[in-house]
Amino acid sequence: MIEKIKKLVHDKEKMMHYIRYLVVGVLTTVVSWGSFWILRHLVPALEENIANMISIALAIIFAYFTNRNYVFRSTETNKWKEFFKFLLSRLSSFLFEAGGFWLLNTFTPVDEMINKIICSFFVIIINYVISKFFVFKNA
Repeated sequence: MIEKIKKLVHDKEKMMHYIRYLVVGVLTTVVSWGSFWILRHLVPALEENIANMISIALAIIFAYFTNRNYVFRSTETNKWKEFFKFLLSRLSSFLFEAGGFWLLNTFTPVDEMINKIICSFFVIIINYVISKFFVFKNA
């Protein structure tokens, strides 16, 4: 395990790739959590699950452009096809996050923002794997 970490640290390009993904992931999370918080506080009549789905959709759009341009540096010329693949791949994580949020919100006494954070942690990992091996596999 230590040897793998040493190898990764010495591979500057691979290390920068992961750092870029981490930064974009944090920014995407800020978009998701921030828009959720704004919707819940500025439009209190908006039901929390609807606010959550809107925040996920905004984060997905932001994530496509930042992952395409900064993380995976895609050269795919058919951007609509790539965007559609990205949307399709994020549908699985969207369903996971929306379903997980609903389950946690419905069956636990935990605050809705904590539930959002818990779901987001797993979604970040799922999204990287899907993006790396399905959407931007040639990048």
